[in-house]
This record gives sequence, structure tokens and C-alpha cells, in this order.
Amino acid sequence: KTWLLIIDRMSPLTTQHRCLSLRSSFLSLIGLNFLAAFLSYYVQYPGLLSSAAGIIPADRALSSIFAEDLLRNKMFSWIHDDVDSFSDLIVMLGVILSVFATFGIFQHGISFGIMTGIYLILVKLGQTFYSFQWDMLLLETGAVTTLCCAPWWGVKVSNKNDHGIGSWPIRFLLFKLMFMSGVVKIQSGCSTWKDLTALEYHFATQCLPGPLAWFGHQLHPLFLRTSVAAMFVIEIPAAFFLLAPNVAIRRLGAYLQLILQMLIMLTGNYNFFNILTMSLCFPCIEEDEWEITGKRRQKRGLRALVIREVVAVVAGCICLFFVCYVIFDFDDSGLSGVDWSRNRRIFLAISKAQCEHAVETLVPLVIPWTLLCILLSLSSRLLEKKTRPIFEGTQIIARGLISLTCTGVMAIPLLSLTPHLADKGFVGFSIFSSMWNRSRPYFIANGYGLFRRMTGVGNGQSSNRWGWSGLPPSIVERPEITLEGIFEGGNVTNQEQEWTELDFRWKPGNIMKLPGWNVPYQPRLDWQMWFAALGHYSHNPWLLSFMDKLLEGCNPVIELLDEPSLMFKENRHLVKIRARLWLYDFTRLDTEWNRRIPGVVIVNKNASFWHGMVRLPEQVWFRRGEREYLPPFGKDDPYVSRFLSHYNLVQSGTDGIVKKCVVGNNRCSNLNLTEKGRLLCNFTESVRETNMIYAPFMTVLMFVLLKRKRQIIGSAGNGLKIKED
Repeated sequence: KTWLLIIDRMSPLTTQHRCLSLRSSFLSLIGLNFLAAFLSYYVQYPGLLSSAAGIIPADRALSSIFAEDLLRNKMFSWIHDDVDSFSDLIVMLGVILSVFATFGIFQHGISFGIMTGIYLILVKLGQTFYSFQWDMLLLETGAVTTLCCAPWWGVKVSNKNDHGIGSWPIRFLLFKLMFMSGVVKIQSGCSTWKDLTALEYHFATQCLPGPLAWFGHQLHPLFLRTSVAAMFVIEIPAAFFLLAPNVAIRRLGAYLQLILQMLIMLTGNYNFFNILTMSLCFPCIEEDEWEITGKRRQKRGLRALVIREVVAVVAGCICLFFVCYVIFDFDDSGLSGVDWSRNRRIFLAISKAQCEHAVETLVPLVIPWTLLCILLSLSSRLLEKKTRPIFEGTQIIARGLISLTCTGVMAIPLLSLTPHLADKGFVGFSIFSSMWNRSRPYFIANGYGLFRRMTGVGNGQSSNRWGWSGLPPSIVERPEITLEGIFEGGNVTNQEQEWTELDFRWKPGNIMKLPGWNVPYQPRLDWQMWFAALGHYSHNPWLLSFMDKLLEGCNPVIELLDEPSLMFKENRHLVKIRARLWLYDFTRLDTEWNRRIPGVVIVNKNASFWHGMVRLPEQVWFRRGEREYLPPFGKDDPYVSRFLSHYNLVQSGTDGIVKKCVVGNNRCSNLNLTEKGRLLCNFTESVRETNMIYAPFMTVLMFVLLKRKRQIIGSAGNGLKIKED
């Protein structure tokens, strides 16, 4: 009876109210993601993108956003003259709108449309620092939310102005994200995905490891390989559950995605990406129109409902087990009988050709199926009432048609998974393809492929040892750049003794420092340092600009480092700087599987595995293989100046003089602005200096807390009055 009572709270009698609550929560979470993105942008803008102090000046990207004729107009010329104030103003507007959306005060479609447009401008201004897949995902989510999910007539979600038709495009977006991310791993041909050994490298080689990554790196190889297999199951076959017509199966798929994202978030720093992906699961949990409406559903008994949902979940689990049997294989050939886990090998049994054949079979079926589900949801909504106002019916039909269009346009990148998939197409392919080509500059329909290949994989074949289950040992070689400088006042001639390493705030550097946790904030400079280590400095001109700004003593750039005040003290500045390349790996516990890996540093020797897992190590990283990445250079080096000028990273004024690092109100006085433009510039600088960017969030938070306090006091007073009566 207790179980049935719990299920009764989720019964169809309260389904409509629960769906409205889920949709409102979804919009609040999207607002929260935008808020995190805007604040992260605002905090880092002076050092990364400001016109005189930034590593990559934002004003050089204005031509890709606005037409030149528009910037010459007197009304908009101030944007060209003072791009920093323009950026600050639109971020402030974005923060205010995202705060209102987060707290459910104003969740209108126009609000989400403005936030998406603002972030599109910021992404284009951010150039190299804002070219990540989660930025594209946020833009696509914002566009779909604006057109399909957010209310158009009314500032909040309600039964009168909202319905579940717009949930299907969001479900399809989540399916596309997970399905493409899983398929590209198989297509890459990377041996770590084939042998399911990716997690034996991932914790140490991901861009910014989290504080629990060191502990995850110590786990048993069999457990890690089983976890990779579970990841494949969640990303590929379980992704189809998100588009199931039955809510129980959709919830199973959504819960699996939630578990995966939470585990990723615990061990790595992926800014707002994991929270955004989890937000996309909310529309998958709610029931659809045909499951809510109709007298037949209301007459259905509670016990029959429970049986139906349990049967659906069991059927989904059976399907997943069958898929595991098909795509994975076990090798017992080396089993000795002493320790079955030592020689047990699990690996991916499906080849790239078989995977692409399955994709070419399933994708042309999935897209029409999703479009059909939208039509069924639209029909159920229209048939819910025999008579309805023309305005309401027109609104429902418009929402359905827009949802169909958005889903069709979003489906086009899916067809790029294989060379022959686009030839098959689907209903309306030519129309949707034309619309997608026109929308490409706005990043509202994108392809995804996270972790296509694992980086930092050493050559285990050259070792005479063998790792777990007969495979070569998993040798981790994470390439990492460290910057070293000589400060004024030291013995400049004796360089080897006077070089001082500059610490970054989040990326690995100091081998004694445990990685931090910065979700949902994304330190863009630390992320780009990871990418720079994978290539040559000539492919990363921003790195030389960054080092040149440090030599110049540019405070906004220095503040991007860790504890800059300790390194750049008063009357102390850099006179020379260089970049070194190392190979990093986590230290290891004294376990049998870690001792099989050559060259690792063992900590907590002779301690048991569980004893070592509950103690923080004194040394977290070890590094080897030092070599030169960028030779030493000083301030105003002629080669560096020519290099930066070639890539348009040297800012010159109208008089041809190179702009130096000038910030604060001095920046406003140096600009050729009108009186109103200078007032606007001083206003934005005052907001930045006083941290007033957080005022909207704190104001609305206090309002919500006070409102909640009045409700509690009011309910308590009513209770006392009833008791007295």
C-alpha cells in the first residue's frame, strides 16, 4: 500500500501540474546556465579580450558581427570606438534577464531570445577563447528554448500558454548530443576506445582535472574498463530511450544520462556543460500530450498503471543487456584460475564499418519518428477540447509547426556521421538543409563529438612489461606547458638559477598541488593552455601575446594567474620569459596494477589500497621529459613584435602608435569618445570596480527569500488561528 501511495503521487491525476513544474524548472535551469556563462565572461574579459589589455583584442572581431556601414553610423559608431563598454553593457543585460529567468520571474520567449543573441555576440567577440562545443550547445539550446519551450503569451509557464509539444525538440537535441558523442569515438579508431582503456588515461589527461580525479586514477583497471563500456551503452543505445513514446522508458534514459553527467562532473571541470546536459533531461521526464489527455487514461486503474510502467522499464533493461551482448566481447583465453580479474579482458566487438552501417540504418528512421511524435502531440493537444478559441488553436498549431521545423533543421548535422547518410535524407530534407545552411553563422544547429580521441597516450608497446589482462601498460604522457620568467633584480646572466615558474590557477603545474573544482566557471586561459601543449606555438599566436602582456606588466592579464600578487610584487616585473614542455602523470598508489606500469612514481608505499584512498598524497603529479617549447625572449623583442603584427595582435591607435596596457577610468580618458560615450565608459568601469554586476542576483535572491519568509509566517499564523478556534 505504501508503494502504491508513492506511485499515486505520480499518477495521471496530477500529471498536468507536474509537467508544468518540470517545464518551469527546465526554463530556470537554462537561465542558470546563461547566468554562469555571462558572469564567467564578464570576470575574464579584461585579461582575455579588452581592447588595450586583452590577449586577443575583441575589436578585431567586430567586422564579423556588424556590417561596416552600421559601425560608421553615428548612432552605432561608439561600439567601434569603445567595444569594451559595449561588451560590458550587453553582459549586464544578459545577467539581469538570466537572473529573472532563473527565479521564474520572467521566462518569456523574448527573454531567452535576447540572452541567446547576446551570447552569440560574446562568442564571436571571444574568438579562440570561445570556440568550444559547450558554447555551441548553449546557443542551440537557447534558440530551441526560445522557439519551442518558453511561453509566448505570458511571462511564466502556465496551463493556458504552455504545452508539451515543444519538449520533443529538446529531447531530440539531447539525443543528438549523446548519440554523436558516442559514435565518433568508435569511428576515430583510437585504441583506447577499442580496448576500453580510455579511463586509464582520461582522469590525468583531461583538460582540467577535478579534485577527485587523482582518486579515480587509482581504481582497478577492470572497473575502469567496465565503466567505459557502461558509458558506450548510455551514450549510444540508451540515447534512443530519450525519444521513446512511453514516459517510463524516457525516464530510464534520462536517469542514465543524469548519472553519467554527475560522475563526469565529480572528476573533471567542464564549466556549465554538465549542468546544461542535465537540464536537457527534464523535458524527457515529463509525460507527453497523448499520455495526459483522454478519458481512457483517467479511467485506468492505479495497479494497471504501475504494472505498465514496470513492464516498460524491464523491457528497456532487457534491450540494453542484449545490446551489451552484441557490441562487447570477453576474452578468457589467458585465464589462469588464480585471479580471474587479472586476465579477464573486455573489449569493443563492433568495428567502424559495422557502426557506420548501423548508423545509416537507424538515423533515417529516428528523424521521421521524432517528427511523427511532434505531430501526434500536436493532434492530441488540438483534440483535447471539442471547442476552443481561435487564438488558442492558432497558438498551438504555430508551436507545433515551429517545433517540426526546429527538429528538422537540428537533424541535418546528424547526417554528417557517415559519407553516404546524407544521400538517404528524410522527409523535407531539401527544405531543412537549405534552412540549416542559412543558419550556420548563428550556431543554432550544430554537430557534436566530445572526446573523439584520447590524448596523452604513451607508447606502451615499447615497454617489455605487460599491463592488466595482457594489454600493453597504460603509460600516461600528458603534455603540459609551464611558463618561467626572470624578474627584475635577480642575476639575469645566470638564467638557469634565476628562472621562476609561474603558477596558473587551475591547470596542472605545481606537482604538489591537488587540482581544484571550478564548476560552473570556465577559466578560458587554462583551457587554451591544454590545447596549445598539443601543437606548435606558431599555431597558437595568442600564447605569445599572453607572454608579451606579462612582460609588459599588464595587470588584467597577470590576474589570470594564481596568486599574482606574490609573483609580481611592487617594483618587481618580468624581464625575460620562456615556455617549457613537460609530460605529466598522476602519482600512483602501491597496487599490483600500478606496479606493472613503467616509470610511475609510487606514493604511500606498503599501504593498503583503501588506506591510500582515504589519505591525500603529498605529491599529486610527477613530470619528466622536459624540452623547450618557446625560447626565452624579453620585452619589445623584434621577432615577437613581427609575429604578433602578422596575426593582427598588436593594437594601434588612429595615430599609428601602439596601444599600451591601460585599464580603468584611464582607459576611458584615452579614448576618442563623445561626452555621452565617456559617461557610458565611466559607468561600465565603475560597475566593474565595485562588483555591481552581482547586484541583480543578490537583489532578486533577497526578494525571493523575503517572499518565502512571509509565506511561512502567514501559514504559521493561520495554523494558530485555527487552533484557537
